[in-house]
Amino acid sequence: MKKLLLAVFILLSVNVAFAQFEKKIKSSDEDVQNEKKKTNPKTWISRAELFQNIFDEPVKSLWERMSQMEVNLVLRDQKVIGNEVDKIGEEDYTILIYPDKKLYFDAEGLLRAWVVTKKEVEDPLQTAYDAYMEAIKLEKDKGVGNKKINAGMIRLSNQYKSKATNSFNLEDFNAALKNFKQSLACTSNPVVGITDSLVIYYTGVTANVLKDNKTAEEYFNKAIQIGYTLNGEAYQRLAMLYGEEGKKEQQLATLEAALKKFPENSQIMLSLIDYYRFAGDDPKKVLPLIEQVKATEPNNAALFYAEGTLYEKIADDTKSEDDYNKAIECYKKAIEIDPNYFFGYYGLGALYFNRAAIYNNEAVETPVNQVEKYEQLLKLAEEQFELSLEPMLKAYELNPNEKVIVQSLKDIYFRFRTKKTEYQVEYDKFNNILLEM
Repeated sequence: MKKLLLAVFILLSVNVAFAQFEKKIKSSDEDVQNEKKKTNPKTWISRAELFQNIFDEPVKSLWERMSQMEVNLVLRDQKVIGNEVDKIGEEDYTILIYPDKKLYFDAEGLLRAWVVTKKEVEDPLQTAYDAYMEAIKLEKDKGVGNKKINAGMIRLSNQYKSKATNSFNLEDFNAALKNFKQSLACTSNPVVGITDSLVIYYTGVTANVLKDNKTAEEYFNKAIQIGYTLNGEAYQRLAMLYGEEGKKEQQLATLEAALKKFPENSQIMLSLIDYYRFAGDDPKKVLPLIEQVKATEPNNAALFYAEGTLYEKIADDTKSEDDYNKAIECYKKAIEIDPNYFFGYYGLGALYFNRAAIYNNEAVETPVNQVEKYEQLLKLAEEQFELSLEPMLKAYELNPNEKVIVQSLKDIYFRFRTKKTEYQVEYDKFNNILLEM
């Protein structure tokens, strides 16, 4: 899983005995029960700040992407009691274990995440949030404002953002989603009134990972509405969700809106091209888009393959040799760009094979008194089968597990098995492979 890189520090500090907080917690608990003090916003602000400090305490002198050497220097008074290696997603981590926490370092030796293993308070940020909500209520009742609440809530939103980022990097996506939402609850509160575009977008990304499509759609739409699209990426993610849900009209509208806003974005064009191709829309509508993308991506093999499929579809409808030749040229160009591009060989081989099958079927349907036409059609079919053989063999070499390729090669060699002994051998080979699939 690609790491979530947010411009936010993981707010951390060297381990200090929790005893320093115990008296303060006890005093705060007493204050919020005191009939006089509990009506004073300052009581709740102090309580919120206390629990925010408790959250920060275990690792507050550290930050994300800090080198292991720097960590060792900062935590020189703390003893490492063990280490281990773990794989999270596709990433390998070295984990340093302290009495109260685990620090996760990537392959480059940079701090990427942490887990506090010894929690004296189960959820200090929730306690802080609840305290601020009470302070806000009291301030509102008194008809006055408080800059300390505003500053404290901004700090709290960053703490939740830090916690969410940490969870995302450890692929605990449920926790990440919960904490991103809490961060937004802080910034969207009227006392703060900030639109945190980054968190809105990554709330959508996290929900998307969890297949929570309803939430992902909600936050991608919010990101788009406030103009935070990462050069159209938010549009593409939203369109993909609509496609997965079968909401074709919304998918198309989203892609078209994206292209209108980002006309030079080749990835959006490619997504729109794929939509038209698989939706069975008029291929001629898509060809101009492909030409636009080719101007910026002239060495994109997949683009030429897509163009080939469109010309082949047009040719199937018009029976135009010119369009068939254009399709062949596109497939060959894809292979020229990338000699190991499976779809280029498959597209070319399938085109020849399908044309051979059409000629063969036409021959079978030819009246018995039209011998010349019958023989001409069989000759054309045989030529196309022969042309299909080489690209099909290369496609099989690149992907031997593709059943349709094995079936096609078996059929070709069956047709030619009486011509050469080796063709009979190849037929037997592919027939056996097919039986084992």
